[in-house]
Amino acid sequence: MRTLPTRPVRTVATLAVVAFAGFPVAGAAAGGSCLTAHAAVPSLKGASAHKADARMSVLRPCAGQVVSGTVEVIYSTGSGFTDRLDVRAGESVERRVDAAIGPGRQLVDIWPDLSILASLVDIMAGRTPRTSGTSGFDSAGLSISGELLPLPGTALPLQLYGWAPDQPVQLMQGGWTAAVQPQGGRLLLPVQRLKAGELRFAQGTRQATMTVVPLPDAEDVVGQWRKLAGNAPERRLQRAVLLQEQQFFVNAVSEYAKEP
Repeated sequence: MRTLPTRPVRTVATLAVVAFAGFPVAGAAAGGSCLTAHAAVPSLKGASAHKADARMSVLRPCAGQVVSGTVEVIYSTGSGFTDRLDVRAGESVERRVDAAIGPGRQLVDIWPDLSILASLVDIMAGRTPRTSGTSGFDSAGLSISGELLPLPGTALPLQLYGWAPDQPVQLMQGGWTAAVQPQGGRLLLPVQRLKAGELRFAQGTRQATMTVVPLPDAEDVVGQWRKLAGNAPERRLQRAVLLQEQQFFVNAVSEYAKEP
């Protein structure tokens, strides 16, 4: 087994300058974007809303005047950690978010068109994703590759990766091999058995390799993931965005594709 090299914990200070892999940080609070529920969009005036997925819209820029009720927005400053904010009738989304993030901080685009999650939504809707330059993809589509956090409940929706959803997958790491049978098309990983280093997958002629990152090596990410734990779709989305920002793309797909 390949020894996992020493890697720093992914801190807020480190990720504030990189934001999403391959995507620049916005120049001001309103230059980034934020997410809100479709149902909240009619309560906004002067907002530019675009459909993100079946439940959420992206406000790009993160701006608009709330004319009725309360609008909840989800945003990120590129630290890897998302925040939620309630904006009430008569208030400006831009001003409230500016005040919440404070001076010297900037919003990122929380839903880039070429991100793994935006492309995943396209795939799940039967559309051809725009994957050029998108990490987490190869020539065949979604790629089982990169770094993996052994988070509880991590499961791979095999069909989205182009793997047979009903055939066992061989997992190989160090001195052990296990044949795992997918359930409902999902490959639930035996995360308690996984150690730091290379993890290999095989199903017939298909093969893939990932690098397992022990949970203590990403304790700030894991702590935030646990804090956001819950069944609400918005929270699953937040957790998926967190994992995407931290470049744990397979984990992000697992989180987003979980059953309600």
